[in-house]
Amino acid sequence: MWEFHKDVYTLFVDFKKAYDSIHRESLINILRKFKFPKKLVNLVEASINGTKIKVKLANTLSQPVEVVTGLRQGDALSPVLFNLVLGKIVREINLCEGVELGRSTINILVYADDISLLGRSRDDNKNVGEMGIRYKNNSLKWKNTNLKEWTNSNTFKRKGSIITQDNDIKTEISMRLQSANKCFFGLSKIFRSRAISKNLKVRMYLTLLRPIVLYGAETWPLRKTEERRIAVFERKVLRRIYGAYFDVLTNEWRKLHNEELQSLFQRPDILKEIKKRRLVWAGHAWRKHDSLIRRVIEKNPVGRRPLGRPRLRWEDCVRRDTETVEPECHWQEVAEDRDRWQYVYLEDLIKGSWADEVENHIEKTTLPETKTEHIGNTKIITEYRWNKDNKKEKVVRMYKIEKRFVSKTVAERKTWLKFGDSRNDKPGPNIATTIPAEEILMQFLSGKDGENVEENILDRLKSTNMNIKCRTCGGEHWSFSCHLRDTGLIVEDKKLVQEKVAEPEKNTSTNRPYIPPSAREGAMDVAGKRDPYARTYDDVPAIRIENLSESTSETDLNELVSQFGPIARIFLASNKVTGECRGYAFVNFKSKMDAEKAIKSLHGYGYDHLILNVDWSTNSYKNA
Repeated sequence: MWEFHKDVYTLFVDFKKAYDSIHRESLINILRKFKFPKKLVNLVEASINGTKIKVKLANTLSQPVEVVTGLRQGDALSPVLFNLVLGKIVREINLCEGVELGRSTINILVYADDISLLGRSRDDNKNVGEMGIRYKNNSLKWKNTNLKEWTNSNTFKRKGSIITQDNDIKTEISMRLQSANKCFFGLSKIFRSRAISKNLKVRMYLTLLRPIVLYGAETWPLRKTEERRIAVFERKVLRRIYGAYFDVLTNEWRKLHNEELQSLFQRPDILKEIKKRRLVWAGHAWRKHDSLIRRVIEKNPVGRRPLGRPRLRWEDCVRRDTETVEPECHWQEVAEDRDRWQYVYLEDLIKGSWADEVENHIEKTTLPETKTEHIGNTKIITEYRWNKDNKKEKVVRMYKIEKRFVSKTVAERKTWLKFGDSRNDKPGPNIATTIPAEEILMQFLSGKDGENVEENILDRLKSTNMNIKCRTCGGEHWSFSCHLRDTGLIVEDKKLVQEKVAEPEKNTSTNRPYIPPSAREGAMDVAGKRDPYARTYDDVPAIRIENLSESTSETDLNELVSQFGPIARIFLASNKVTGECRGYAFVNFKSKMDAEKAIKSLHGYGYDHLILNVDWSTNSYKNA
C-alpha cells in the first residue's frame, strides 16, 4: 500500500500440528451446529473414534495405543473436516476493518491451515488469540496471545519467500541467488568433472539450480538491475559447464562471450523463462472472475501517491511484455480468451524451446531450412529431420575451422564434383556415408609396371657393382623372395643350390604357410640348444571370461584376476573403432591350480552390474 500512502499491518497465523490438535468431540459438535444430516455426523464419528496405532521397531510391534485426538493422516475426509473447524474459528474471530478496495473490504486471507489478518493499525489484531483452541462444555474458548513477543520486523519469511516492510523485491532476489550459489558450489566437483557429458550437466542445471532461482518468479516485478543479476548467475553456471575457448587467432584461452554461450545452450535464457511464467500466471489469475487478484487490479484503494517516481508494479511488467507483440491491445481483453492468449503471447512473444515449437507446428510437412552460423573459428550447422516416430528432430553440429597447407593435387581433388548417390550432397564428407578418421600418408614407388618395380631396383643395384646374395641359398636375389625361405632347411653347399636356382622344382609352391623360425625343424635357442621345456601360450592354462561390460579395460581385468596367481598373458577383445570391450577375454595363468581357483571364484560373480561366466578356454583342460 506504499503507492497510496497507506499502512497495512498483517498478522500471519500458522497452526502447530494442525491435524493432530483437532479435538474430536468438538469436531462432532461443530458438524451438528452446521446442521449436517444426522446420518453423516454418525458416519464421521464412527470413522474417527476408536482408532488405534502400533509402533514397529525392526521386526517387533508394540502394544496398540488408542488415539483420542487429531484427524486420520492420509484420509481423504481429513482436509474437509479441518476446513470445517477452520471455518468455525474464522466466524468467531472479531475481524477488523481491513483494507478497502472500492466497495469491498479484505480483512482475512485463508489458505489451508495458514491465516493472514489485515488491519489498518497494529492494535486491530490484538484481540486475535494464538489460534490454539480449547473446547470445554461444548463452548469455544481462546488462549490469550503473549503480546510481548509482538515486535516490528522489517523482513519476514513466509512460505520460502521474504516479505519486506517497503515491499522491495531486492531482498527476495538476493536470497534466491544466495541459495542457488550454495547449491552451485556444492555441485562444483560434478560440474568440473570430465567424466560427465555437457548435456547431462545442462540437465542438472535446469532441474537443480534453476528452480531455486525461479521460486515465486511469477509475482516478481523485475527491473533491469534485478534482471542483470539473474542473467549474470546463469552465465556463470554455463561458463563452468562449457569451459574456456581456445582462440586460434590470439593463440590464447579465453572466456566464452555471451552470444557464444547462448548458441551453445540452445535453450531460452532464464529471463525469458521468468516472463513466460509471469504471463501464464497472469492469464490464469485474470480469467477467474471475482478472484482476489482481479479485484486488486481492477479496484484501487482510496489515497494519494507520495512524492517521487512511482515504483514498478507487477501489472506494469505484464503490460510491458505484452506490448512488444501487440502495442495497441489491452492484455486483459486478450487474457479472457485462453486460446488467443496462448497463441499470441506464449508462442510469438516467448517460445519455450525448439521442441515446443516443432510440436505446435507438427501439421507442417516441410522441414525448416538448414542454418549455418560462423562464430569465431566455430561453424554451427542446424538441421531438422524426421525420426522413426515421424516426429521432427533438431540436429546441431559444430565444426572447428582450421587452415592447413596441402599439396596442389589434394586441393584440386577437393574441387571435383560428386557423382552417383552423392551427386546432390554439399561440399565436404557426408556423415551418412563417410566416417572421418586420421589421415594416412602413403608413399608410392615410381615404376611403369607394379610387378617389375622390384626387378628394376635389383637391376639398378647390380649396375653399381654391388654384391647381392641371398642368405638362404646364396643366389643373386633378395632373401625374402627365395623359394627355399619357408621350408626351414639349412643349406650347407650353396654352390649346388645356385646351380638349381635357374631350374626350380615344378612342385615348389609359393603359397605354403609361414613357419616361424622357432618352430622350424632343427631350430636352436641362443645357447645353440633347443629348450625341451619351452612352452607357448597354447601350453599355458587359459580361461575364458564372458559377459563383461563395455567399460571394462585391461587394467580392470588385471586387478580382478591377479589375486589368484601369476598371470602369463591377458587378452581383452575390443572393438577396433570405438575401443570398447566386446564382452569376453582370455587369461593365461602360469599354474593350472591358480586357473581352477579363478574359475571357481569368478564363475557367477557379479562384476560391474553383470554376472560373469568363466570356464576353460579349451576342452583339453576341461577334460583333464
